[in-house]
Amino acid sequence: MDVLSRAFPEVREVDVYDCKLVNKSEGPIWASLDYVRGDACSLSCWPTICPTKYIELRVIVVLGNPSYGQYQREAVIQILKNASPIRLSMGVTAGADPQFWEQVVEALPRLRILELTMSLETIGGSAETLRALQRWSNSLSAFKDLKAIYVQLRIDSVIRQSTRHTSAVQPSEITKTYVLSMLPNLLSLTVPALRLCSIAFRRLVWDHNGKVDIVSDPVSWWRIVGSGPGRMAQSVSCEAGERVVAHVCSLIQNSSNDYDGEFPARDLLIRTLNAGCQIHNAGRHCGRKSCDSIAVTNTGFSVTVAGACAVCTYNGKTNIDKPPIAKHTSNQGGAEARGRSRQWCRDVDGRPIGY
Repeated sequence: MDVLSRAFPEVREVDVYDCKLVNKSEGPIWASLDYVRGDACSLSCWPTICPTKYIELRVIVVLGNPSYGQYQREAVIQILKNASPIRLSMGVTAGADPQFWEQVVEALPRLRILELTMSLETIGGSAETLRALQRWSNSLSAFKDLKAIYVQLRIDSVIRQSTRHTSAVQPSEITKTYVLSMLPNLLSLTVPALRLCSIAFRRLVWDHNGKVDIVSDPVSWWRIVGSGPGRMAQSVSCEAGERVVAHVCSLIQNSSNDYDGEFPARDLLIRTLNAGCQIHNAGRHCGRKSCDSIAVTNTGFSVTVAGACAVCTYNGKTNIDKPPIAKHTSNQGGAEARGRSRQWCRDVDGRPIGY
């Protein structure tokens, strides 16, 4: 690896798969990296991995079974300590392991985005699956010091087809109802920094030829509102959630090497999300298009709408594409409507936006 670093000193992304890394250097090979992807075994042989913005681990960490996978869990913890990622993607099984999560949180002081894929392949029937998810949710108390502002959870059931039989673990409707109704609020109470979360169920279908087909349910999104014990998850549109995550990922990608995870404005994420929700709700209420784009700066944000009913602005900056328009600003606390927009611009409760 030290030979590669001398040959390619400006490398920003590294993808490692099924190989043993040999490194003779005493310090980090690269000063920093934007993206590293690899399996736990390969990356654990790279002890001097440098601070990395985004780590994607090709691994399913086995939880809830102390007699199996101990080396794997230790390898993952060591990788996270060395890389200190701002964004992390990895897989886990549905099991309780508070000690593992406490070590993960301690190893991730800069983490702002956590993307977990939970595999249900090793779980039995629906009742057992539900109990496993409940045990995993009981481990969330270890997340109290997690600094992530966005948590993504993808729950995978695996279907293996052969010429003789098909094995399937399908989450029941009771399981889905539990996850979608309980987990968002539980996350909001256990992760004080959390501002946004998303959950989706997926089915991985493997045929006897080894080909896989992924079938995904619609993704559900929530923003976190309130403070202290009054924090709760509030459903938002997929479009609004995706825009916010895309913006936060852009901030991470464009950050400096010594970035500590703090954003220019503490309420930037909330303001961006609110804008997307208000425009989306207004467009849905009047039957027209929702927002087309969100432009965010350190001083505020603006939303450009094509043929829709409203344009939200902050700090007096407005992008006007087509009338009619409605404008409201954070420092004035009021709203002004022009033309027919006064009767169109209403939120989900039917009240005019900004009034």
